[in-house]
Amino acid sequence: MGCAASTSARQENLHGLAFDSAPAPAEEPPPEPAIAFENPVGVSLGFLEKFFNLYDVNDKTVREVVEENIKPVTLSSGCSYLNFLVASGKSQKGSKSSTVLLRGRSVAEDAGVFVSHTWSYKFRDLVSALRIFQNNRLHSAPHIFFYLDIFAVNQHAAPGDGAPAAPPDAVLPVIARIGQTVLVTSPWNQPRALGRLWCLYELLATLHSGAALHFVYPFDDVKAMQSCGRTDFDVLLACFHSSGFDCRAAEVTDAADRERIFGWAEAAELTGSDAVEAGFNERLQSMLRQWARSVAVERAAALELRQDGAGLLNLCLQLREFLAATGGNMEEVLPLYQSFIVFRERALGGNHPDYAADLQTLAQSLKDTDVWGAALPMLEGSLQARESALGADHLDVALSHSCLAELLQHQGKLEESQLHAERALAIREGQLDEDDPALAQAICAMAETKRMMGDHTQAEGLYRRALEIFEKDGTDRRQCATWRNNLALSLQKQGRLEEAAQMHTTVLGMWEEVRHFMSSPILGTADSSLEVPCREEGEGRCQDPSSSGALCSAGSARDPPCCGAQCPTVGREHPLVAATLSNMAELLKLEGRYAEALPLVQRSLQINEEALGPDHPSTATSIAWLADIYQTQGDYSTALALLKRDIEITRKTLGHDHPNLAYSYNNLAVLLCRSAKENPEFYPRALKYMERSQDIRETMLGPSHPEVAEILQNRVTVLQLLGRDAEATPLLERAEAIEKEQSNRELDAEQAPLQIPEKKLEVIKVTFPSGRVKHITRWI
Repeated sequence: MGCAASTSARQENLHGLAFDSAPAPAEEPPPEPAIAFENPVGVSLGFLEKFFNLYDVNDKTVREVVEENIKPVTLSSGCSYLNFLVASGKSQKGSKSSTVLLRGRSVAEDAGVFVSHTWSYKFRDLVSALRIFQNNRLHSAPHIFFYLDIFAVNQHAAPGDGAPAAPPDAVLPVIARIGQTVLVTSPWNQPRALGRLWCLYELLATLHSGAALHFVYPFDDVKAMQSCGRTDFDVLLACFHSSGFDCRAAEVTDAADRERIFGWAEAAELTGSDAVEAGFNERLQSMLRQWARSVAVERAAALELRQDGAGLLNLCLQLREFLAATGGNMEEVLPLYQSFIVFRERALGGNHPDYAADLQTLAQSLKDTDVWGAALPMLEGSLQARESALGADHLDVALSHSCLAELLQHQGKLEESQLHAERALAIREGQLDEDDPALAQAICAMAETKRMMGDHTQAEGLYRRALEIFEKDGTDRRQCATWRNNLALSLQKQGRLEEAAQMHTTVLGMWEEVRHFMSSPILGTADSSLEVPCREEGEGRCQDPSSSGALCSAGSARDPPCCGAQCPTVGREHPLVAATLSNMAELLKLEGRYAEALPLVQRSLQINEEALGPDHPSTATSIAWLADIYQTQGDYSTALALLKRDIEITRKTLGHDHPNLAYSYNNLAVLLCRSAKENPEFYPRALKYMERSQDIRETMLGPSHPEVAEILQNRVTVLQLLGRDAEATPLLERAEAIEKEQSNRELDAEQAPLQIPEKKLEVIKVTFPSGRVKHITRWI
């Protein structure tokens, strides 16, 4: 039966309204595949608007349009809508076989844009998005023909929701041949299309084929994005956080589509992993990162031409956030950062305060990434610019010193970090009220450096002074909890374990959002305290490295995780909670209560992996702690696997010269020594790891640091067991000299505790960079 033979009243209405009066009935069209991928045909925007206006589809979804307006019309012929138009005589073929003419005007030609969308969208939103896309390209491409599955695909042969019943390699060639894809994105911050497996497959096929990709939005979404200054990168981030571009969670109308799509993806080699679903996700995210980088470069050039410094800075930060969220290599953002720096220096000059602020913003955005070291020249440039523009004693200069101190501390360059922390503290002490929280922050930064340098007596005094300010201010209990946690670490290092345990328990109680967590089976009740007796002097080291506690392992080599000062709202899954759990586990471990410590460290690792990712330095620290517990329990195979993972992450994220890597090497050496009873050849291997650990510690911490003495003692123990006393003797003498020097330093500190200079106060007027004026007291 020919298409023109339909007697449906609805179809007659279509014939009479949409097009000129019908010519003679057309012959039966030849059998048609579900999707024509050799010469894909698209429809014009004019065709879509005519269809929209004549069929009153304003409130209909695309699926309703297919079921109520397209399938009934094409039912008798069993062909696509475009074939129906030609076969029914309601349109004519043009000079090209792919051209469809209505009233002499082309309404369908070779498609120039592939449209990826979901049938749950309103048809009006689909048309609105395509209208905006075409209007933005009127000068470069005035005539665009959109490949829309609902018109080009035989819907009687398709399973539904745009799923073509086609050969495995059908969709990819269509997208590749067209060369350009638009993804209709609505709502902009949680697009329904990206929750559909078909759309994810089309997105992957687009990126794999090298076709251009554009995100398009209906008018209402465009207004919403403009009102809050959002861009495609915001959409990508919103999509990632809402769906993760996860094919495993994506929906399909027909359950059979899932297996079919993954089969097609595997056949077309679109997946890069043995596990097809995991490979699909990995490949898609990788290609999205490539797309984001290329788009960022193009937009950066346009923003530079417009002299839009704010827009360019925002672009840098957006690309950084997207790469970080999708597991990208952060080195890939550095060229864009460098271009921005050159642009701003040329526009403002190298000594402008705004240039200094931009450098600091970029540097801080790299914090906690594997390229944070690249921020060092940015922070140094920011400091230099501020000192030149504002003077050496300006509060913004103190901020630059603080940022440099934090970065250098992270790199293990503690002596340099201390110099900047001291300078930041001196500036703030000279200009701020003695009860100002900003001053307390500088004091805590100094305390952190002292703690990491092993000067725990000085660190304790500084922490207590800062906590007094924070508690008096009372505006941020998280700050109090953060620094109480780190004070507990210093108490722990001084052997005051009961005080440390009580303080860690208090810290957990201070996290407002985790009070209910305190009653879990792991932690007991919020009121319970950990009664941990202090170790006796000399405990923790013995002469037989194969016995428990013979060498200083993770418990005394790598500090427990400490809390950073800046954090978002804390919940039971927050890394701050993980840090406190690890610290409490260490206290239990020191008492030998390994069975109680194990679930705390396991929980800490789980939180860090979920919150920070599997390759974060804090995750590596949790892994090291877990390995240490398994090692002390005699499960050496599990401990070895964990230590290898710890070393791999630490090398990747912190570099080959970071103190944490020295701790990891020492821990691995300890494990080898404990396994050497059955494998004596492990002793020489352990010595090599100890030597590498010592080299890093001496380079990063200085030759007289207590941790250097610790690794020297470990080497002495192994050398004596091997009968190499001649090599062990000078190492032992050096270790004892370092320990004696440290003991004298601690004794001096006890006799002359931290001195807070006497203050003579005067009232001065301070003008801040914002123009705000404040009268405060100044120490003179």
